[in-house]
Amino acid sequence: MIEVFAVNIKDEFLDNNINSITERLENYGKQKGKDLKFRFKYKEDLLRTCVGKMLTRTKMCSILGISNKNLKFFTNTYGKPYIISNKGIYFNISHSGDWVVGVVSSEEIGIDIEMNLDVQPDIVDTCFTKNEKVYVYFENKNGSSSRFYEIWTLKESFVKALGKGLSIPLDNFEISKDKLEKELWFNSDYSNNVYYFKTYKFKNEYTISIASPLKVFPNEIKIIKATQLYSEFIKS
Repeated sequence: MIEVFAVNIKDEFLDNNINSITERLENYGKQKGKDLKFRFKYKEDLLRTCVGKMLTRTKMCSILGISNKNLKFFTNTYGKPYIISNKGIYFNISHSGDWVVGVVSSEEIGIDIEMNLDVQPDIVDTCFTKNEKVYVYFENKNGSSSRFYEIWTLKESFVKALGKGLSIPLDNFEISKDKLEKELWFNSDYSNNVYYFKTYKFKNEYTISIASPLKVFPNEIKIIKATQLYSEFIKS
C-alpha cells in the first residue's frame, strides 16, 4: 500500500489560521514548549513545516486509529522520524516551492519533490556518477533540467527511504535507466532489498520521486486543500 498526498501552501486560509495551527502543533509530542513561529525566518518555511506536520499527523492518526495526543514520534540515529509500534505503517515528507508532499506506505518509503529550475552543475559534479552525468548532459553541453531533477529526486528519495541521511554518499550509488514495467530499479549495496522507483511530473513545474521496496505505485497524487487538511487535523 502506497498513498501520496500534496498540499499547496499558497492558501489564504493558512495565513489566516497560522496562529491556531502552530498552537495546536505545539501541544503535541516534542513540539510542546517550543514556539514554532519564532523558529523560522521566512513565513513560507513556517507554512511548509506546519503543513508537513499536519499532513503526517492526520494521515497516521487515521490509518492507525489513534488520536493526536497519543501519536508519539521518535527519531533514529540519523534523524529520520518514526513511530514506535506503528503496525507496519511508514511515512515521509518533502517540500519545495509552493507544495508539500507526503507519502504513507506499508514498507519503508522515501519521497522527494523539487521545483524544476536550472541544472545545478555543482550538484552534478559532486553527487552524480559518471553515467548519471552522461545522462544529464546527453546531446546538450548545458544539460537537461528535466533529466537533472529526475536523477536528483530519485537519489534523494532512495536515501530518505533507507533513513540514513547523508551518511550515504550520493555518488556511491547509481540510478540505472534499466526499466522493469516502466519503473526504475536497482540493487544497492546499502540495502538487502531491491528498491523500485516512480517519478511524477507535477503541475508542469515540479518533479516528484518515490523509492520503495514495493513495486506498485499509485498513478496519481491526491491533492488536499488546506481547509480540508485543517478540518481533519483538528478532529484527529
